[in-house]
Amino acid sequence: MEIMSPRGNGIKATEIGKRIKLARKESGGMTQRELGDLLGVTERSIAGYEAGEVIPYRFLRQLESALNRPAAWILYGDDVAPPAATQETILFKLDEIRSVQDQILKVLSK
Repeated sequence: MEIMSPRGNGIKATEIGKRIKLARKESGGMTQRELGDLLGVTERSIAGYEAGEVIPYRFLRQLESALNRPAAWILYGDDVAPPAATQETILFKLDEIRSVQDQILKVLSK
């Protein structure tokens, strides 16, 4: 069974795991233990990330640094645009901001 992000954004844990493993190996053949030491987690945790058992959200910044890859690539791969659900959320929030701006301008113009 494919593990999907609980945040409902279409991120697949197995794809993230494949990218983490690829980047780790491309970083001079770093071992899981070495990456775990850099992140402050166990070798088993790294194996879990790479197997797609867990999405390591808490460690994205450390992964960026250790693997020399942006978090967007780790999460989305070469298709770094956020999923449609995330884009819809952003557009909804922008509409809310515009509405508040309009209300503020009305109050200020009185």
